[in-house]
Amino acid sequence: MSLSEIDGNYNPIQPDSDGSYEEVEHLLVEEKEEEDDTEDLAEEDPQPVAECSKPKGPRCEKLFSFNAVFCQKLFRNQLRPKENSSTRVVGDSIEDVIECLWDTGKDLVKRQVVFHDNVPKWAVDEKPKFDDVGKFFLLQDMNARKTYGIENLTARLLLRWRDQLIKIFVFAYSLDVENKNQFNDVGVSEAARLDGVHRGMVVANTINSRNLRQIRELKMESSTAMVVLQEAFKRLEVMEAEAEASNGIVSAMKTVMQPEESELSQQLAAEVTNCFDDHYV
Repeated sequence: MSLSEIDGNYNPIQPDSDGSYEEVEHLLVEEKEEEDDTEDLAEEDPQPVAECSKPKGPRCEKLFSFNAVFCQKLFRNQLRPKENSSTRVVGDSIEDVIECLWDTGKDLVKRQVVFHDNVPKWAVDEKPKFDDVGKFFLLQDMNARKTYGIENLTARLLLRWRDQLIKIFVFAYSLDVENKNQFNDVGVSEAARLDGVHRGMVVANTINSRNLRQIRELKMESSTAMVVLQEAFKRLEVMEAEAEASNGIVSAMKTVMQPEESELSQQLAAEVTNCFDDHYV
């Protein structure tokens, strides 16, 4: 049952005009002789409980009010859990009471342990929230020696608990952790997971190192090739400059050394005729 399903506004009894709860107390005396239907849902707790040494406080004006001692448990069958704190839980509705329980005991809650195929693992959320209160809290009636889950709380039961001492068991890693071995398995499972992650990182690092080495080798080869190309480019520039200089010299020589007819060549050309040569007749 979720918190939203709890009838937090159930208020069957109102105080008298003078602010007392005599009528409530009268009903409580009668109800102690009846069997509470919700007790069918309760489970026997074989663990001995210690009486709280804190004296009862004055009567509270709230509809529900009981003294509570908070104990942290690491697993369900843990013996003699340490008492961490005590307080007076009050409220006008069931939800008020649950909020009071959560505000007082939430510091005893650590990270939830969940089970997948009977393998314990850490929950995704590192810090549980108020909506998770039912996964971590059990309430024990000190007189009846019975425990109740958050989902079993009813207005009738809370009225019966007025001014009584109720022990609140807060399970650090959730109610699903039954024994110490399961709790230890969480560490083993987490260690195995971390070992797998470590192995994967080693493989990834090896592959990355190889790629990095190849990149550096290619970079060096490219750098060497660039030096060779730069030297070749410089030589080409020198050769180009030399060719341009030679071309200039040749052009100048061509202009200076153009052929011209001399006086003799002109005289000989004038004496040349088209007469028939009779020497061969």
